[in-house]
This record gives sequence, structure tokens and C-alpha cells, in this order.
Amino acid sequence: MKVLLLAKDYPPTIGGVENYSYYIAEGLGSNHKVQVLTFKGRDRENTWPDSVHVKRINLGTKVSEKIKGLFLIIYLFFYVLIKKPDCVFATTWKVAYPAGMLKKLFSYKLVITCHGAEITRHMDSTITMHRMKETLAVADHLIAVSEYTKSKTIEYAHVPADKITVVPNGVDLSRMNVIPKGEARKRIGFENDCFYALTVSRVDSRKGHEKVLKAIPLIVKKFPHFRYVIVGNGPEKEKLQKICVDLNIKSFVNFAGYVETELLDYYYSAADTFVMINTMTDDRDFEGFGLVFAEAGFYRLPLIGGNNSGPKEVIMNKESGFLINGDIDSVVNSMVKLINDHKSLMNFGAKARELTCEKFNVDCMVEKTHSLISELK
Repeated sequence: MKVLLLAKDYPPTIGGVENYSYYIAEGLGSNHKVQVLTFKGRDRENTWPDSVHVKRINLGTKVSEKIKGLFLIIYLFFYVLIKKPDCVFATTWKVAYPAGMLKKLFSYKLVITCHGAEITRHMDSTITMHRMKETLAVADHLIAVSEYTKSKTIEYAHVPADKITVVPNGVDLSRMNVIPKGEARKRIGFENDCFYALTVSRVDSRKGHEKVLKAIPLIVKKFPHFRYVIVGNGPEKEKLQKICVDLNIKSFVNFAGYVETELLDYYYSAADTFVMINTMTDDRDFEGFGLVFAEAGFYRLPLIGGNNSGPKEVIMNKESGFLINGDIDSVVNSMVKLINDHKSLMNFGAKARELTCEKFNVDCMVEKTHSLISELK
């Protein structure tokens, strides 16, 4: 089958949807003739080798979404006219919009992936929501990355449930390496006798860093060897640093900032638990899946996450970690439990790794997507 994959962004541009697009294209390329149509991002070294043909439309980095959309329609028209793909696979509904417009003319199958908040964040725009509903309606099938995303797609786009298949996101196990804890701690300067909680994410309010910080004064009263490490940058970083000063906890918190991919193995391997108290104030912004929990699970880290949206499908409560509501007491209690109970720490970590290796990996994601695509013939 000839498959054209549409992606707004693509590696070497960094991001969750970008990585997803790459792995789907490369994975489907083993069984189908795949080409990718995307936009050229910022110049950076490409450590993601392409085994499928990738056409990157070069419009610069400051071009508006409307201009990009216009060029995508033009490129797409001539591509399908000449190449005649059997299936167009769009990794978001917005890049699927022009494919939906041309679908009747060229009679290809259209598959669209729904990740999460892109389905809901424009609910105040009647025009945008109408376009989304139109686009998803003409698709032959939809993929949702979680049951929660599926439920929101049904609710907001009014598509039938049997038109949506849940295919969980996956991590690339071949790019990950567990380092012996002592070696990892030495490499990045962690103390050997401390308990480290780690968050790897963009530093914004939805990720819940502030909740962990406010729990630290209570945790360190019992366990002064507790440390919290924040990997990532974002708009909330200065606010969080001020909270550390106000709470007098600067010595317990390490803002690591942006960490190169090759060093992430060391941070994960050096930590004792992974925490990200994802919050959800309304449907406009939520974790569609929570891939970072699956990533942390590979390193045998017990997981502490918010009891909402996609992460509920990655974390097995009291088996691979804790799902909590995010109040300070629940943060303190879950952390203290792991510090106190070495057996639970080990068992939760082992279960988290098992789930990642068996359910939340790229091979599973690609295999399920391949099966779905093949059935559309």
C-alpha cells in the first residue's frame, strides 16, 4: 500500500507529536511504501535517520498557520495527483484538513490521529470546531492515543465510537539504556545517600511541579536526604525558583534545565521515583496519554501522577505507582511510602518496566497501526 504521512512538524524538530510521526512513518515503511510531507523546522543536527522519503516544505520559521495551510493544500494536490497514494495518514486533524477537502476528488483512505487537547482547546471558536468536526467526519478511521482521548473525541467531534481505535503511544526501547545507579549518580553529581524524585517535562502549570515543591517542607522534616530534580525549561521556571526561596527549600531542589538526550539515561537511572502531578482544570488542556510515565517506567521508576486523563491508563495505581489527586497530603504520603518501603519501591518499579516493555513501546504502537491501515484496503 502506498501511504502518505502528513505531519506539521517532524524530526529533527523535537516534540511528542514529532516523535510519534517519525516512528509511525518509519514503522509503516517496513510493510508499506511510505512518504512523508511535512514542514522544515529550525536547522539542527538530525540524529533521526530517515529510511522513508521525507519532503520538508521550507517556508521559514515565522510563516503564519494560514500560509502553511495554503502551501500544504498545493503540495498535497500535486502529490496525490502524481503519486496516487492509497492512504493519507495525518498525525493531527489540522494537517488532515486539506486532505479531507481533496478526499472525494482522489478517493484515498484517510486516517487521522487524535492526541488529546487539540480536540478541545478551540472550543470557543465556532469556525475552528466546525472545521475539526468536518475533517474527522470524512476520515475513514481515527486513532486515539488513549481511551480518555477517544471519549473526548466522541464528545466534541460527535463521531461514532466504532470509528475510533485506541492505539497507545510508545517509547523507543532501542534508544534507552539503564545505567548502574552508582555510575549514573557519579556522572551527573547526585549524592549516593539521598532519595531522588525526578520530573522530566516542560515547566508549565499543568505539569504540577508546584505541588511537589509545596510538599517538600513536610517531606524533609522526616527525610532530610530527600531531593527533587526538575529536568526541562518553560514559562513557570522563574515562579518555581521563587517558591523555593520563599519555602527555604533551595538546597533540596535541582533545576537541571534542558538535558541532552544522551544524558537523560543518566538522570532516569540515578533517580528513585518519577513524579509529575498532571493537573486538569478543564477540557482545554490535559495529558492525552502521558508518554513520559511510560519512559520513566522503563528505568524501573515507581510512578506518581495525577488521577486524571491519559496517565490513568499508563499508571496502575498501587501496582506501578500512585495516582493521586494532587493535594499536598497525597503528595507527601505517596513519597513517604516509597522512601519508607523499599519492597514497594522495587515492586512498583518492576511493574512499571513490565508495562512499558509489553504495552507502551514503539513496536506495539506500529504493529497495531499497521493492522488498522491494512484493514482499510
